[in-house]
This record gives sequence, structure tokens and C-alpha cells, in this order.
Amino acid sequence: MTHNAKPVTVIGSINMDLVTRVQRFPLSGETAAGSDLATVAGGKGANQAVAAARAGASVQFVGAVGADDYGRALKRGLERDAINVRRVRRVRTKPTGVALITLNAAGENQIVVSPGANATVSARRVSEAAPLIRRSALLLLQLETPVSAVARAIAIARRAGVPTVLNPAPALPLPPDLLGGVDVLIVNETEAMALLGRQRLDPKVDLRRLASRIAGETVILTRGRHGALIHYENQSRPLRIKAHRVRAVDTTGAGDTFVGALSAALVRTGDLQQAASFASAAAALCVTRFGAQPSIPSRRQIERFVKCSSGGPS
Repeated sequence: MTHNAKPVTVIGSINMDLVTRVQRFPLSGETAAGSDLATVAGGKGANQAVAAARAGASVQFVGAVGADDYGRALKRGLERDAINVRRVRRVRTKPTGVALITLNAAGENQIVVSPGANATVSARRVSEAAPLIRRSALLLLQLETPVSAVARAIAIARRAGVPTVLNPAPALPLPPDLLGGVDVLIVNETEAMALLGRQRLDPKVDLRRLASRIAGETVILTRGRHGALIHYENQSRPLRIKAHRVRAVDTTGAGDTFVGALSAALVRTGDLQQAASFASAAAALCVTRFGAQPSIPSRRQIERFVKCSSGGPS
């Protein structure tokens, strides 16, 4: 992939995140006192679209919100990031998607998602957006919308020669024909184990196994503070992308920031290693701030962070 003025098309979820903080996560059956409730724009699809837009890409979005206050606010938020939302439908039969998020003192999170209108992003709706997909530099997908819609989008992109990036989150097994159309697969350890049906991960072996199942044979394993690993076609061992040392405040949205920033940089540069390093810096900046979309940095902030970071990658 080389520099391209065409847009990144994101098909995915749009949620309002309802967030509270606790000292520690409650045990089963236990009640814990939380902080005041915060409402923050989120959803994996929307987060990744915002991350790509702030990282410099032209972005268009296919999704759905409810005909409610959350939906109106979230759609306006995407528009403020110059994201094309003409294919974001307002659905009267479903509420806007909501994520219930609990943060502990270490900045770790537990999340429950109620999909709402996201469940209406069907294969038929994706087919209606086929002209947008065909004109894209890259198609970016996750799994908070129906898998049938994801499969349909990949098929359309494949026939049009549009590269696809899939972040299979939340983690679940996927049919081989869906994976077979993917060019770049971005997973964390939980997602990789779900795709492989394993309870342990050997990165050197298992990244190669995952790569053999997708068209582009490129898999990126994100590992939080341990950085990321990239497996290319015919590579004997994964390439390591180093992480930046930062103080984590809230890890919500860090993975989405990595995926969106990488997609933008990949379209801009065509260099996967360079794009992954840029995305690693973006994710590091993200965890130093509260909230999903509010914490996503701009391209200028990411480049300044890389330049000025005294510790550098570690």
C-alpha cells in the first residue's frame, strides 16, 4: 500500500460509554462503590475511525445509532472529526449502543456492551454501501456488528481490490472463508487464542498459523506495554515493535487507537513497520488520558511525542 488520497472506510459500532471508577473490580455477588458516572463517546468502530481521522486519514463510516440523544451526540462527534457519516443510519426500533465500563485503580477495565442499533448493520446495509467500499484506500472492520455484515464487506472489498484490515474484537471464532479475504489481521492475545481455539499462545508458531489463514499473510499481535509483534509472509520469526514507557490512566480505547492510527499511517506511507511504530506511540499517548475517544491523539501530537519522548521506545 502506498500514499493514497482515497478514504479509509470503517464499518463498525458506535456506542456511548458509561464509565465509573473503583479501587478494585468487585467479586461475583459483591457491590463496590464507584465514582460519579461519566458518559464518553466510544464503540470500536467509531474509536478506530476517530483514531484514523486524527492520524491524518480521510475517513468515511458505515454504521447505525438510535433515534435518541446518545445517537445525535455521537454522530455530531464524528462529524467534528471530519468523518463522513452519510451512511450512519438513525434507527427508530433500537436504542444507541451502550458500553458499561468499570475502571480500577491501575487503569485496567472491564466492559459489557449492549449493541442496540449496531445489531442492525446487516449484510444488506453493507451491500448498499458497496460504492463507498470500492472507492476506498482501505477497509477497516471489527466484530461489534453482525459477522454476516463483516463477511459481506470483505467480499465486496476483495472483488474491488481494496485492502482489508480486520481487528476481530470482541474475540470469537470466525469462519475460514471470512478470514481468507483479510489482508492484515490485528489481534491481542485473547483474540488470537479465540481464532485458533487454543488456551495458550506461542507467538512464533501461532502467528504463522494465523497468517496462513488470511489472504495477506500479515498478522500483528498487540501486547500492551510489551509492544507488538508482526508476522509477514515467509518470515522465520516475528518482528518486534517496541512500546513507550508511560503512566497508564485508562487503557480503554488503546487497542482501537493502535488499529486506527496504523491504518492511517499505512495508507499514507505503505510501510507496515513504520505504521506499526507510529501506532504504538499513538496507543501509548492514549492510555495517559481518560476515556476512549477523548484520549485519542492527533497526528501532530503523536509525531511530537515520538520526537520528544526522552525514554523512547523500550
